[in-house]
Amino acid sequence: DPASLYTFSVFNSADTLWPVNLPVNLAQGAPTSASSVWDGDEKQYSASYATDGNTSTRWAANDNPKLPITLTVNFLKEETFDLVRINEVTYGDGTTRIAAFTLQTLGEDGQTWNDVLSGTDISAPLVLPYLTRSTAIQIVITALTGAGGPSFWEFSVYQTARELTTMTDAELL
Repeated sequence: DPASLYTFSVFNSADTLWPVNLPVNLAQGAPTSASSVWDGDEKQYSASYATDGNTSTRWAANDNPKLPITLTVNFLKEETFDLVRINEVTYGDGTTRIAAFTLQTLGEDGQTWNDVLSGTDISAPLVLPYLTRSTAIQIVITALTGAGGPSFWEFSVYQTARELTTMTDAELL
């Protein structure tokens, strides 16, 4: 019988994380809320549009908003993740609307929000400093580049790495 090899991978034995082959957007379809919605128009600019998987719908906050503004995603169960991607609606010249933000996760007590990552640029994927486990994540927008309120086509959360598990020779066979 001929033998076949479909995949062959080599990993550094000192690494503690392995890649996830097909990351899934954990935020897609999750209950989502925001502290501000454009003119209260939930039909057109609902927070849920930021996690619906459709890049033709969007969440939008009011212009000249009172800061901070939050967008919160509540997972259906505890999730593990390490990457956030935000597809932001920008100004006509391509300028981003957000000047400063903090990503937070909900603590085990279900009350306390813990800072995970702060920054000024959401145009690149936001790589968290470690694998994070939580039942919710939120972005806290603390500064804007102009009068326009923040608006997202999509807010996506992924697990791109997984913890290395030790297996015995018998388990490998």
